[in-house]
Amino acid sequence: MKNETHKRTGYDIAKADRSSGDNWVTMSNALVRASHGLSLPEKRVVMLAVSKLDSRKFHSKDNLPTVRFTAKEYSELFEIDLSESYKTLKAATDKLFERTIVLRQPANTRRKRGTKTDEITTRMNWIGEQTYHKGEGWIELTFWPRLVPHLTALKKHFTSYQLKQTATLRSMYSWRLLEMLTTYGKDKGDATFEISDFHHAMETPKSVKSNRSEERRVGKECRSRWS
Repeated sequence: MKNETHKRTGYDIAKADRSSGDNWVTMSNALVRASHGLSLPEKRVVMLAVSKLDSRKFHSKDNLPTVRFTAKEYSELFEIDLSESYKTLKAATDKLFERTIVLRQPANTRRKRGTKTDEITTRMNWIGEQTYHKGEGWIELTFWPRLVPHLTALKKHFTSYQLKQTATLRSMYSWRLLEMLTTYGKDKGDATFEISDFHHAMETPKSVKSNRSEERRVGKECRSRWS
């Protein structure tokens, strides 16, 4: 396979699968911009599963990727007590079937002759099948078929980061901010988003959306964290 480099992140697709155990998360930019609908424990479970995929490999609908990991692995990566990890892992996986991704067509592609067209959204699940073995403390996840193209066979328009970067994050907002800013690459300077798309990806509450001073505060914090 010919090596291709993502122009925004500078990440070499040939290194998307890190067999050394570095746990690289690789997703399409469209999925990064989507609303993920996950709690922090659920996000940890899903992204740990994503980090085990070979993002170069093509998967047909008859060969969907399935990954397995243990409570001990979850505990060590996210610095959580092992006994608590078992409980958290079980609770998170019980909820995953209810979680929905909402992909939204970017604002800059929704304009035609200076006028916004109707918004286009697509909804899908994260998980198509899951198995949890309480006694042995492992979970096995199979991804939703329509989601797989956003996680594998990626050659361009994708974002990658090491999962260990998120180990100390204690909120979904900080995690989503890391993903959004990584998409545009630190070496590119300021990241520019349509405010509606930013709110969509961050899943910000209505109280923040309607408060312009709060929007400015969030923007200032984003710049200081990424500078």
